[in-house]
Amino acid sequence: MKTLFILISAIIILFAEQVYAINYTFVELGTLGGDESEAYGINDSGQIVGKASNASNQGRAFLYENGTMSNLGTLGGSSSIANDINNNGLIAGQAYNSQGYFNAFLYESGSMANLGTFGGTTSSAVGINNAGLVAGSARDVSNLTRAFLYENNQLNDLGTLGGLHSSAMGINNAGEVVGWAFTASPQQHAFLYENNTMYDLGTLGGSHSSAMGINNAGEVVGWAFTASSLQHAFLYENNTMYDLGTLGGTSSLARSINDEGNIVGWAHTASQDQHAFLYQDGAMYDLNDFIDPELDFTLYFAYDINEQGDIVGWGTNTNGDIRGFVLYNNETAPAVPEPATVILLLCAFISLYGKKTTN
Repeated sequence: MKTLFILISAIIILFAEQVYAINYTFVELGTLGGDESEAYGINDSGQIVGKASNASNQGRAFLYENGTMSNLGTLGGSSSIANDINNNGLIAGQAYNSQGYFNAFLYESGSMANLGTFGGTTSSAVGINNAGLVAGSARDVSNLTRAFLYENNQLNDLGTLGGLHSSAMGINNAGEVVGWAFTASPQQHAFLYENNTMYDLGTLGGSHSSAMGINNAGEVVGWAFTASSLQHAFLYENNTMYDLGTLGGTSSLARSINDEGNIVGWAHTASQDQHAFLYQDGAMYDLNDFIDPELDFTLYFAYDINEQGDIVGWGTNTNGDIRGFVLYNNETAPAVPEPATVILLLCAFISLYGKKTTN
């Protein structure tokens, strides 16, 4: 009996070690000389973009590569933000101009180009695909916010769902755009724009929703209100919106999805703390469980995930400073065995032990 106990204990310990293996290498990104930074996008080469404060504590768009953070500048104003980067190194974001208004920009070959507006004062670029198509929003002459797709050197108004305002939040390589738009009600609903048509993705039974990201398979993620008026992360696929739940608390938001179907965002824990999450294979995981607790860093928001499974976002360090982070996917981490496999192994050992004891 003692031998059987030792064998079972060994299997359980092995299973536990594999489940809780450190799957990521954590890196705190630092700043441009100021107090804060946040990471918003990462491409498949590991180039990272976001916002960091300089020595004057002005927020500046940055590019992080090879361990170095570079200041991308502005459009003549005080601050800027880089929201996304494609696999060719083109960067989309927004920056203040010399008149004090923020405008969408495309950063290419060391130069920041102003994408303009629909005749209003402000615009913002939040997504870019590998073909260089940019998605975002811009004000028109009536001060209405409209979702845009930037292609062939011009902004194209994507319209609304019957209301006044809309905003694009993400784009895939097929040029499909997602975001939010007002209905005639008016309610804010998540939309998918494809083939020159804007489709209403609905909600989780509540009043409002917003799509935040889309992968190349056309799977959409975002947030939506439930029938109980709680904000929950969702996955939209096969014409159905699925509630991804939370980490035990009330609210959550999904920000990005890669082609493997892995989703990142933030969710409230049972104690109502906001934590970054990874949703994979039907389960939501607190990303704080996958970094060394001795780092004394709390991951609050996972913003983007690339095809290698690297994740970027922001949190707070031991000094309470807001800092961008990257979690590099550790491909050498052991695979998590299926529970059925463990059960079969246990049965095999028990069977083997039983035969020995009866002989």
